[in-house]
Amino acid sequence: MTVDEAKAILHKRNLRATKQRIQLLQFLSQNRKPLSLTEIHTHGNLDMDESTIFRNLETFVLNQLVSKYLIDSGTTHYEYTPDGSGHHHVICTNCHRIEELPVCPIKDISSITSQVSSFTQISSHQLCFYGTCTSCANM
Repeated sequence: MTVDEAKAILHKRNLRATKQRIQLLQFLSQNRKPLSLTEIHTHGNLDMDESTIFRNLETFVLNQLVSKYLIDSGTTHYEYTPDGSGHHHVICTNCHRIEELPVCPIKDISSITSQVSSFTQISSHQLCFYGTCTSCANM
């Protein structure tokens, strides 16, 4: 993602295109996987401290540029999802490796929720499967 592309994405969501936001958006778009705040701070080579990264990530979440996942280990992970729709993951309970699922197994369930609950509209959902990856299983 170029600087101009990042600026356009931020402006489209009525967000100021600061140097920090552009850097963070570029880093997240290049690393299309869930990353913890610590991983972003450590590997992002960004010109900002963790609290600034956190505030910008939360702004991106509110503006549906980034999805936020609470992984079973208690760590929050962030992932660039520019279309505003999250997706699902499989997480290894040993090494905490995360893989994306290419399909949404509960898309149809969301559409019938209004029939079985008092909710009339479901705006989003999250689903994570936990297990053992092949690398850990072969150890």
